[in-house]
Amino acid sequence: MNKQREKSKHTYAQPPGNVSVVSVAGPDKGETVSIKKSQLKFGRSPECDIMITTGLVSRIHALLIYEDGHYVLYDENSTNGTWVNGQRVLEHYLKPDDRFQIGSSIFVLRLAKNVSLPHTPPSIPTPAGLKVDDSSSGLYSRTLADYELLDSWSGGMATVYKARSRHSGQIIALKVLKAEDPYTRDKFIKEIEVGKTLRHDHIVPVLGGGRDQGKWFMIMAFMAGKTLEKHLIKGIPIEIDFAVKVVGQMCDALSYAHQRGVYHRDIKPANILFNEDQSAMLGDFGIARLAQSVTMTAKGAILGTPQYMSYEQAVGQRADHRSDIYSLGILFYKMLTGYLPFEYKEPLRLINAHINEIPKPPSELNPDIPNHLEAVILKSMDKDVATRFQTATEMAQAMGYRVRWQQTTASLSALTMQLITAQHRVIPLDNKRIVLGRDSVNENDTEISRQHAIIHYRSGRWWLEDNDSTNGTFVNLGRISEPVMLQPGDKIRLGKTSIRVRLN
Repeated sequence: MNKQREKSKHTYAQPPGNVSVVSVAGPDKGETVSIKKSQLKFGRSPECDIMITTGLVSRIHALLIYEDGHYVLYDENSTNGTWVNGQRVLEHYLKPDDRFQIGSSIFVLRLAKNVSLPHTPPSIPTPAGLKVDDSSSGLYSRTLADYELLDSWSGGMATVYKARSRHSGQIIALKVLKAEDPYTRDKFIKEIEVGKTLRHDHIVPVLGGGRDQGKWFMIMAFMAGKTLEKHLIKGIPIEIDFAVKVVGQMCDALSYAHQRGVYHRDIKPANILFNEDQSAMLGDFGIARLAQSVTMTAKGAILGTPQYMSYEQAVGQRADHRSDIYSLGILFYKMLTGYLPFEYKEPLRLINAHINEIPKPPSELNPDIPNHLEAVILKSMDKDVATRFQTATEMAQAMGYRVRWQQTTASLSALTMQLITAQHRVIPLDNKRIVLGRDSVNENDTEISRQHAIIHYRSGRWWLEDNDSTNGTFVNLGRISEPVMLQPGDKIRLGKTSIRVRLN
């Protein structure tokens, strides 16, 4: 819904006098507009209170509203975004020192000495039923969705907890959404839906999710290692073999996802984690797009992180799997040189660089980079998608890394699969409903229930679900709470018995 239409239903208080919007950068630098009414429009349209005619500005781009003693900046579904202090926002409570950017113009609020704003904007409430621990750690001490919350760390739109199941004792990662505006909520739900369909050795397993105590949450396998972002230090290249391994494993993960019609669209170091074996794992499919889907961002909107954004994302074109290859090339550049190809701080300068500038050859920053790896980086970052690597597998092969996952059949629905237990028992998937229990899997494993789990065939896919078993059903080390689509290579565990999903 357009926020402008939505907000027009309400009446807002008259703002205090002596408050102005001042342009501090851009073509109108130095100009001042006094705020004399409760709503101020920014954009290209003549009806706007602050008219900005430069590129990257929508007709009605943003709205500044005075409500409840605060000045709130709303993006109005603009093509290229509204930015506050370098971060793209949909809604932001402005403080006097905030710098907000629309197109190439940067503004600040200027208050007279006799005018003040409330010290803090309305806070996001603590999830119902959660209680802050009195200890200095500040961790939540109670539960959410039947999990005991342990350590936590905060991201942009969610808080991630290390959590323990009260039933099985299993350690998982629980991602809890902070805010609930429609954009972030839909993005979060999409991440759950997409994540549940992906099962690969280098993709963080999503085990389920839902809503509890007023908060959306997602259950993921717990990653014991740091993110790749924590391994990177500006100006210091990473060891070449390690970089090739990480980028190769990401090629493997992307090859798998792309062949299922899933494009990530936000490849960056913060979205790559390491498990206890120090294997790289790709996470955060929150802005992923399915090849068949049409989204509100398909025509013109910019999505992604500016530092790692592809050319086509920067110009607002439809992004496909080759956008992920571009972003992965930037990641490879950063790992082997210690620098990004474009080091600007302002988001719009970064976007412009992806459109118009040619990156410095990485060997100029690190002479130890082999010629063939430099060629891989530059080819993956070509602004012409037709000249870029056409598949992640092709990129990996050019590095000398062999991608494990290479699908040769026309579609997943054509795959014929079977289950192989650790005791070499073969369970063919040859019926639309298959019950897995102690008799069919391993009669000597007393931890397997008589009718432990069920495999269903629907919509051309095999789905595994737990059948209220005593000890749970596990896929790729994670206990499942909802049906999971099976893929070749998946590892299932019932009781103490391991089962591998294989092609016939």
